[in-house]
Amino acid sequence: MRHGAFVSLTITRATLERDLSRDCVHPDEQLIEVRLSPNQWAELVSSFGIGEGVPCTISRLGGEAMPPVPEEGLRDTFEGEVKEQIAGLVAKVTEFRRMVGELLEKPRLNKPDKDALRGLAAAIEMEIGSNVPFLQAQFEEAMDKATTVAKSEITAHVENLARMVGVEGLPAALASSAPPPSLMLEGPPRPPDESGS
Repeated sequence: MRHGAFVSLTITRATLERDLSRDCVHPDEQLIEVRLSPNQWAELVSSFGIGEGVPCTISRLGGEAMPPVPEEGLRDTFEGEVKEQIAGLVAKVTEFRRMVGELLEKPRLNKPDKDALRGLAAAIEMEIGSNVPFLQAQFEEAMDKATTVAKSEITAHVENLARMVGVEGLPAALASSAPPPSLMLEGPPRPPDESGS
């Protein structure tokens, strides 16, 4: 997912100098620069010591710019995996049909033939009963995660725009049905009605 905003962390070598009765730290050679999306940054600061860490993009290493990360859409990735799995299943079914055809030509089935037939049938059953549903569950989980990340990224982008234009309450106002207080307009005072109230 391309991000309109990111947090950049840079680690450099540094020198410590004492001058005018105070310590001064001066950055030197850059070692690494990484970028995190607002969602990754939030996950980083809120989950210390949990899991294996938060993915980030290395933008510079040893002062050299890194090549951009190749992009492949989530949909394209899953389409490729589904096609690959279905192709494997079709190959197993084709082999099963070929084997059944050969065995039907024989006057008698021996034990190795029966075992081979059972083994291939079990492989097809596992593919349909376990592997395909597993891929579907992985797809649903990835879609849920992508939706959550996208919502977070959009919220962060709106909040950033709100800060830029000075409307701090804009995201909350957009989420509620009522217009934000800063945008409520008052008309001219109404004249009293005929009853005098």
